[in-house]
Amino acid sequence: MKNQKSKILKLLFCLLFAVNSFAFTNYVWQGSASPAAPYDSWATAAHTIQPAIDYAVEGNVVLVTNGVYTLSDNIMLATNNVVLKSVNGAENSVIDGNFINNCIYLRGQSTVDSFLIRNGISSGSGGGILIFGNGTVLNCIFTNNVAQDVTYGGGAIYSFSGFISNCTVKANTAIKGGGLLLRGNSVVKDCVLEGNNADNGGAIYCNNSGEISNCIIKNNTADNGAGGYIIAGEAIFEENEIIGNIAVKDGGAFYVFNSGAKLVLKNVNVISNLAESTSAVANLGGGGVAVVLNAELNLINCLFDSNASSNFGGAISIYASQLSIDSDFSTFPALTQPPNRFFNNSAPNDRQGGAILITAESGASIKNAIFTNNYAGGFGGAVYVYDASTCDFVNIVVAHNNSMDSGDGIRAVQDSALRMAYCTVVDNDKYGVTTVGSDLTMTNCIVWAHGTTEVSSGENVQYSDIQGGYATGTNNIAFDPLFVDSANLNYQLTLGSPCKNTALDIGIMSDCIGETRPQLGGYDMGAYEFVPEPFYLSFIIYYVIFISRRKYKK
Repeated sequence: MKNQKSKILKLLFCLLFAVNSFAFTNYVWQGSASPAAPYDSWATAAHTIQPAIDYAVEGNVVLVTNGVYTLSDNIMLATNNVVLKSVNGAENSVIDGNFINNCIYLRGQSTVDSFLIRNGISSGSGGGILIFGNGTVLNCIFTNNVAQDVTYGGGAIYSFSGFISNCTVKANTAIKGGGLLLRGNSVVKDCVLEGNNADNGGAIYCNNSGEISNCIIKNNTADNGAGGYIIAGEAIFEENEIIGNIAVKDGGAFYVFNSGAKLVLKNVNVISNLAESTSAVANLGGGGVAVVLNAELNLINCLFDSNASSNFGGAISIYASQLSIDSDFSTFPALTQPPNRFFNNSAPNDRQGGAILITAESGASIKNAIFTNNYAGGFGGAVYVYDASTCDFVNIVVAHNNSMDSGDGIRAVQDSALRMAYCTVVDNDKYGVTTVGSDLTMTNCIVWAHGTTEVSSGENVQYSDIQGGYATGTNNIAFDPLFVDSANLNYQLTLGSPCKNTALDIGIMSDCIGETRPQLGGYDMGAYEFVPEPFYLSFIIYYVIFISRRKYKK
């Protein structure tokens, strides 16, 4: 009897589950002969989208076949868990806002999938789609949409806690966020954002956090932050390509503004962006990123290549803010160069900081990075630190940089402070590390092969290899460091390098490519710890175990 009751209960549960989980389909086809509610077949399909949505209940799919669906009012999709989906993809199913209203209002955990959404306009936010409350947008194309709101925006999409994936967002316009405006932990994945325009945030405007991954953000324009503008909260960009964006003022790729705003870039390539820098803010610029007024920038395993600023900071400009550059070796392949790379960036026109400018009492920590072929028309071919700012360098390579004035490698002026440990500063045009009215502490570094000055005199330099010697300090040497292949930027040490086993233990346990410090008897100067070849290591072990033991027995 008990078993029979149990079987009945299980059967009732299964029937209840089946009823609740069964999804109906509502159909939309402009060519249906007899449209009739509830539009549950192609023969009775609705001619327009909204009537079919109105009859959809939770769990339904509203299926739309080919056609251009020109709107007289926006589409309201506000029922939980309804999917609005085209049959044959975005190229064949078009929702045209006809410049009357925004195209779609989406909320309640519903989904829009596979449409071309164009010509939407909103006096408020979200010219193409306004997402509010965990809505999802998949496989869509957005073009020629406009948002006019001066407070928020989002030419293509305004998203509050939405999820956007595999979409193309192209040629949309807004005051804020020409492509997307993100709020409330919105997530964007696998999208292309191209050719969008805004006053601030040509592609993306982040207000109160967002996560953007595996996206291509290219050829967008804005006054500030052509790729992205971060005004509040933490915006995380991971595995993205940021290419060819142009800011009329500052932040060619990104502009991070105000206290509490934080931008995190992880495994991101920032390439060929430009800040034309007509800003009234003195000494800003930032061809790649401009960080302003108590904001924060964190970089992990990033490439900055061929960015330029007509003002300061070819790659990055930090103004009264914080910069952190570090690495995650678990996600970066084993190479001869550090995972953070600054190549070919420039701040011409008698400006400072070919790669990075740090100013206005800013603070910076830069680890595991290489700077090469950067150029400043003024001072600081690689990095320029001034106006009571501080910068810590650990495991840094600075090579083949150039500036028209002093400080082709690194320069600090006006009550600033540099702290350098395990750095290799070599082969820059005229000067290595220079200071004026600032403090330098240098430990375990190599500074070599500069035409005029290696390191400014009178600084705190110890346990370092300085070409020509250094008049003060302790345990410094002046011998050729014997790099593996300096012509090809391989500044690892050879077996016979005098920089091996001559550094001071200061608690840093890895080098610029993640190799453990120390490897053998002691710590090595410079950004690279010498790693013995397996045969050499085997010989050392053999010698210690067998040969030295025999000598001891005798």
